[in-house]
Amino acid sequence: MKKLHIVNPYNSFAMQRMVAPILQSSGFMNLYRMTESEKPEDKVDLNYFVPWHGLAGNVDLPGKKAMLYTHCNPPDIAALQSACANADAIVAMSFTGRKELLTIGADPAKVQVIYAGSGDFALRRRNIGVIAFAQPNGRKRQHLLIDLAWKLNSVARQCLNFVLMGNGWEDIAAVANNAGLQTQLVEIVDDGQLQSLYNNLDFLLLTGLAEGGSLPMLEALRCGLPVIAPAVGYAADFPEMVQVYHSDIELVEILEMAIQPLVDRQLFAQSLNWRQYELEHALLFGRLLNQSVDIYPEYGMSRYSQLLGLIEQIHPKTICEIGTWNGNNALRMLQAAAKFHPMERLSYLGFDLFEQASGEQVFREHSKIPVQEALVEMRLRATGAGVILIVGDTRDTLALRHPEADFYFIDGGHSYETVQSDWENIQLRMPQSAVTVFDDYYTAGGKPGIGCNRVVDNLPSEQWSVEHLPVVTEVADGKIRMAKVMHA
Repeated sequence: MKKLHIVNPYNSFAMQRMVAPILQSSGFMNLYRMTESEKPEDKVDLNYFVPWHGLAGNVDLPGKKAMLYTHCNPPDIAALQSACANADAIVAMSFTGRKELLTIGADPAKVQVIYAGSGDFALRRRNIGVIAFAQPNGRKRQHLLIDLAWKLNSVARQCLNFVLMGNGWEDIAAVANNAGLQTQLVEIVDDGQLQSLYNNLDFLLLTGLAEGGSLPMLEALRCGLPVIAPAVGYAADFPEMVQVYHSDIELVEILEMAIQPLVDRQLFAQSLNWRQYELEHALLFGRLLNQSVDIYPEYGMSRYSQLLGLIEQIHPKTICEIGTWNGNNALRMLQAAAKFHPMERLSYLGFDLFEQASGEQVFREHSKIPVQEALVEMRLRATGAGVILIVGDTRDTLALRHPEADFYFIDGGHSYETVQSDWENIQLRMPQSAVTVFDDYYTAGGKPGIGCNRVVDNLPSEQWSVEHLPVVTEVADGKIRMAKVMHA
């Protein structure tokens, strides 16, 4: 078993969080004997300096050396250059960090961007305040709370907490809670408590259809609080100061739009997780040490690693991936190609259904749960490469846009009809020297009509050269490998 030592001299809270996913990983423990201290070790296969500072200067260590680049203060640039020269592999926390390293002369072939994880931090619900005394004649429209419980989407219900102040809300709140809305009853007895309430709200919601004012609207505005209100009273006099709604449907739209940025931020942060951090480190260290990269075999990283080996052989400038999914594979392929070409000269064209995928399509195509295109595009754009994502069913989108690339990876829809259609469409402008890799060639098991076997097996040998790549991954319904195809 090879030895991996983490050099963590500062042991700060941030550095602890950066090394814990590796040190505490059951997958890493299966492949490596791991240790940690403030200083490097002589009798190990790899010293990983977290952060980079201990690798600067005269470093005489027999094994491989990797470093984590966090940042560099201006007086330390020479030390950073020395550390980069001494390192066999450099992990940058961002693509901005990668650019900083290349600016000072770091070898791009050494630098790998691995994003940190966002952890398991919980979402704070946004507080919607309703300050009113429920009127017997229904003037305050207490029923809106029940309407919202049924009409808000499930995400909005999980993100919102309705804070109710005033008499008469108890029964309505109980019904709304039973329908899935979170409510909170509060009692205010003086201005100090009211000030505290306003300071803890994110929005004030007015519900009454007949108002002389209302007073809470002015108080909320005085506290800098956004107000959502029907077009009555002060809201009708000063509509520029509030978000006006005219129906319960408009109110639902306003509330769902208000929390959409919150949802987007949460989804983006969820896409950066510590498990992926483990997997990317295992891929980097395994390739560096000629060691298995499969700390968790079910993820099939050794299978995907073959793509990086091919890219390092052919040095493509243009990559086309059919089935971008979450973008992780695209990031790896672009970084492999960027060892040989400046990132800004690389082009990536990705095809996927993304969030447009219906449940029927996911089932029919034997696909993964879809990811939002905007989140994937944001991550890939950060590389600096030319990135274009095409959203839609590839039976339609590839027929309209026949990509010309140096390297193709077909891993989108897995039905025979879709794989055959994808293959026919990319051939139309495929360069003679291009390499195409099909994923999901079943060596055992599989479902009828799923996978690339039928397409690959029917390729005429006088026209196409087929090579089955060696790594086989065991999946839920069988065993799969990749097939490399080139013009004969």
